[in-house]
Amino acid sequence: TKENEQYRLQHSKLTEELTKQRHTSQDLRNEFKSKHRGENNSVIIPGGPGQQARVEISKEHKELHDIHSLEDLEEYVGLREDSLWDKIDLLVERIEREGRREAVEWFGPGPHFVEIEIEYPQFTIDTDPESWPRVRGVFTVEMAPLSLMPVAVNLFLQQVHHKLWNGCSFVINAMHILQAGPHQYGKNGDYNANWEPLNRRFQEAKLDKMPFQEYHEEFPHVQLTLGYAGRPGGPDFYINKIDNSVNHGPGGQGHHDLHEEADPCFGKIIKGMELLGEINRIPVDHEKGGILLGSVMIVDSRIVAAQEQPGVQQREEVP
Repeated sequence: TKENEQYRLQHSKLTEELTKQRHTSQDLRNEFKSKHRGENNSVIIPGGPGQQARVEISKEHKELHDIHSLEDLEEYVGLREDSLWDKIDLLVERIEREGRREAVEWFGPGPHFVEIEIEYPQFTIDTDPESWPRVRGVFTVEMAPLSLMPVAVNLFLQQVHHKLWNGCSFVINAMHILQAGPHQYGKNGDYNANWEPLNRRFQEAKLDKMPFQEYHEEFPHVQLTLGYAGRPGGPDFYINKIDNSVNHGPGGQGHHDLHEEADPCFGKIIKGMELLGEINRIPVDHEKGGILLGSVMIVDSRIVAAQEQPGVQQREEVP
């Protein structure tokens, strides 16, 4: 039957894979033994890594031969998937712990604030947009607590600290978001997307991408929050112009392979909201998804002390 043929093919593929792993394990074991021999030509560490790997592979190979039906195979695959998810959960926990520790060591326990200074063409009545004067304004962003979003917060603070955003541009002004990235503005909406000199700075600093799609339900994509775009997230970030908690939260990005994931949300604008209205006056190309037809450049980004924000108290250090 078709079901039996499917089972036979899956069984054959897994058997072939495990056979290759067993040969690899044997090669590693032989290499290990040849490099670690003591007196009397004996192995220094009996039961070392190569031997242990071989034991595990042999056990797995035996378990595979005990599979006699599609149900057995599904149970076997399910157990392997559970084991892999357990390892992923441990890795995520470790990455979050290290991200939190690094952020505290570099920038203190928080709260953390970032100022993003932009230069843009200011609307002037009865004049052509090309002749609008270029002015500057500042967004002030309060970052999410390290207890909720340690990895995303640390990544953005590091990007700001290393001045990676300076010279980048906001390029998309859609109905729901305003998005920035390492892009260079030309003229009339002509951008050099991921412009090599800008993009290279993020890549060389190893600060271009999130290691995973970090998200916390206590810091959703409400209006004026910031999120990382893409899979994996970064370096592009966006400002939520409306409440995007649903379509940017878990399960909201159905076009991605892992649609149950969410965009990392890591900060919220607390000052300079009026700049969004100013930018909304700049013409856009709706046929290209809201590409801005005027340059909105990030001229500077900087971390500012909590003491400079009225009524803000320092958080206790996160262990």
